[in-house]
Amino acid sequence: MSKLKKIKNNVKKTRFFWLYYILGAIAIIISILFAPFWKEINTNIPMAYWYEYCLGLLIGISIFIYIFTILLRRIKSPGHGKVIRVLMGLEFAFMVVLATFCILESVLHENEQFRFFNTLEILSFVIWIRGFVEIINAYYYEKESQQKYPIWFLMINIFLISVGPILFVIGFKYHTTIDLVVSYIFTFLLLFLGSFLMIWGFLSRPIKINEEIVVEETKNTNNDEALLVDDKEKLPEIKE
Repeated sequence: MSKLKKIKNNVKKTRFFWLYYILGAIAIIISILFAPFWKEINTNIPMAYWYEYCLGLLIGISIFIYIFTILLRRIKSPGHGKVIRVLMGLEFAFMVVLATFCILESVLHENEQFRFFNTLEILSFVIWIRGFVEIINAYYYEKESQQKYPIWFLMINIFLISVGPILFVIGFKYHTTIDLVVSYIFTFLLLFLGSFLMIWGFLSRPIKINEEIVVEETKNTNNDEALLVDDKEKLPEIKE
């Protein structure tokens, strides 16, 4: 109990604590509506296939975030030759097409021609292309700058190239199972986030002090001060 009280006291109090409740409730509702178990209960209900369409949208948004945070920064970094810049430009274009494809897969879900790849297959494309471009970059880096490419970074890129095809094969073999597992993981993470926000909102509530207690404490303080004054007056004067 003492640890819980200590945690509660350390949480910053705010009068906007109700926002945590709202965000937490939204996250919990979304996790329930987009949970894959609706498909197992009844395939005729509206939310039976929502998780599949939501997953494609999340993958597309994640790829766009990757493009405009990591990949674009890598392209703008100095020290790349023309060949590498062309390869990175092609990688950038491919990622934009892939992210757009994933979003269209969610929006135009009634058209079966947009439903090709699962999460693991898309991830295999992303990491294999990144590893391939960086290995070519390592060759031209040593050739043009006459400096050694960081060996640890080279090993990471070799690992990405090796793992990419393996992930694609696994994703191709377990096409529907992969998306189901990823959807369950996303559902539990969203449910955990919603629960955490609700608890955080409870802990961040401002502490309300009862006015009667404050008045009583004020009276007690005034009485104590009055007693001190009386005691001082009753003390005998010290004659010099």
